[in-house]
Amino acid sequence: MAVDLFGQFAASVEAGEAEKAARMAKGLFHDLARETRWNPAYLLTMLGGLVEALTTGALTEPSYQARLRTYIETDNRFNEFVAWLTPAYKPPQNVPPAPGVLGVADPAVLENSISTLRRDGYHLFEKRVPDEVMVRLESFALQAPAKAIYPERRPSQDTAVDLTNKEVDGFQLDAQAVLDCPDVQALLMDPSFWSVARSYLGCEPVCIGATMRWSVPSARLPSDSLAQFYHWDAGWLNWLNFFFYVTDCPSPEYGPHVYVRGTHVHGAKPAELRQRFYARISDADIEQIYKRENIIPVTGPRGSVFAGDTRCWHKGLHPTGHHRLTLQFSFVSTPLLATRFFDRKLLFKNSHTEPFKVFVRENRDRFSPLYYDWE
Repeated sequence: MAVDLFGQFAASVEAGEAEKAARMAKGLFHDLARETRWNPAYLLTMLGGLVEALTTGALTEPSYQARLRTYIETDNRFNEFVAWLTPAYKPPQNVPPAPGVLGVADPAVLENSISTLRRDGYHLFEKRVPDEVMVRLESFALQAPAKAIYPERRPSQDTAVDLTNKEVDGFQLDAQAVLDCPDVQALLMDPSFWSVARSYLGCEPVCIGATMRWSVPSARLPSDSLAQFYHWDAGWLNWLNFFFYVTDCPSPEYGPHVYVRGTHVHGAKPAELRQRFYARISDADIEQIYKRENIIPVTGPRGSVFAGDTRCWHKGLHPTGHHRLTLQFSFVSTPLLATRFFDRKLLFKNSHTEPFKVFVRENRDRFSPLYYDWE
């Protein structure tokens, strides 16, 4: 059965066992081709690319394109199938809801958060990260190494953050520097994020990284590089992102995220938009198809946190009056068929805080060796 073989194959891939995974790939391909109506050429390309990724460290472009096309042709059924299979080989830990910054220790509060996520594709939590943490994160983000993001997809350049620079649309902070930040480490250990991700994904989640990004106000058109046109994300099979507003984001001129409510599920994206492949979509096209009351700007003060299944149509509004700083945590059900989140593996370092080093060592399965290594 494909279910049993998939679990064994996936466990081998996540453990980095290339030879074992390669032996099972052929049998899994035949089972899936027999039991589903998915394009066999795409299946073969995806499975072959998975095995190759174990030795090269990155999913091949043909495998990535095959996964995207399978998502589009099956209208999300392929992703939902993998989501259904994943708990069979990596079931969620049976732990009670945990206290933390999200305020979901009460099972009823956690269940309400998950229900909202499943219905709408996003959820804004009532609790906020303490202001003193946000102040430190903003100070860190003004000094951390970064790449400038220019209009019209000009090549990014290493630079210092300068929010007065009128030539840039924003700054992407160096991923290793973000992981090295003690406040980011403390938040990554917070059990409430793991509790929400575990409940939503239905399995033991894997954290694939933290990112920080500045958006700079201007009178220019929205930036494609800063995801300021409607799109859905496609880096992984099933995932959940947490977004922190490190600076205030109370209204449109601050550049909040916008979600098209409920568009993360099968049947919510019309074929005419899916068939444009992985393209940015204009406001006019979205507003022609979806009711205005389902196009939701997610606003909030400094310290606000919301979770998002970014298979939804979503974007960041282009800020026109104020700069915006966000922190993002990404959790996936499995790194199978994932693209490389960063251009290199991130390192856990001896200089990291002692509690964080202990946390990582005690939870190795939560940090895939495909994404992380020790210094």
